[in-house]
Amino acid sequence: MQITCRTPHIALAASALLLASATAAHAQTLSCVGVPAGGTTTLEVKTGPGWKFFYSNTPSPDITNPGWKTPHASDCSSGPACHPWWQSIQGTAALGGAQWLAPSPLSGTSGAVDFSYLSPAITVDPRVNLDTLSMQILAATDNFYKSTGVINGSPLALHEDGASQTSLSLHTGSPDTQTFAAGITPMNHWRHGVNYILARTRDDSGSYNFSSPWLTGFIAKYTLTATCMAASSHAVPANHPLALTLGALALAGLAGLKLRRRKA
Repeated sequence: MQITCRTPHIALAASALLLASATAAHAQTLSCVGVPAGGTTTLEVKTGPGWKFFYSNTPSPDITNPGWKTPHASDCSSGPACHPWWQSIQGTAALGGAQWLAPSPLSGTSGAVDFSYLSPAITVDPRVNLDTLSMQILAATDNFYKSTGVINGSPLALHEDGASQTSLSLHTGSPDTQTFAAGITPMNHWRHGVNYILARTRDDSGSYNFSSPWLTGFIAKYTLTATCMAASSHAVPANHPLALTLGALALAGLAGLKLRRRKA
């Protein structure tokens, strides 16, 4: 009976460990370390290396799905040439070095199909007060920004606002902003532990040729802001992904210690 009871928890721990390490190279943390209770913590998440894209109207919430592929990231100063409009946008100081993402190396002709972009893992500190978590987007899309979402949980699930942001869609000026206040979708679906930002875009052409020099693409900076709670005011549940990850690491360490003792 004990083995039967523990197996689901071990599986959940393994799943949480995979989730936490899937994009570890570019992972970021919304941290409350060194921030007093009631203080503010902020994190900027910019498009660039480590992001993924999914070419479908139904992107999978499973970040290990083979449909998630590596987009072409460009800062317009090195690598492939950018459209003049892309160069102008990328040079906006407020974007802080964010890079254009393009769904290369796709080929052929596209119909009315979405391009969804996924950020690297964002770990939210257990002390973050989720009720105060808001997000501002500074972005430009070539050429239509459809919706904003977050992927998290166990099993992984996608939560989207389902509302297009025309201010972030194609125009001839500078990048524009969209703000998601605390408590509204998708902010009300963020959780402590690992989260992934999803941006759904579309070229919005009846027929889009991927070999065209006029690529479809997306560039953005997401700014997350929240207040921190006192360390004792929030306990992490035993089945929370962060607790499961720590538990898995602790078990691995204990197993290694026992193995060394046996060899001795």
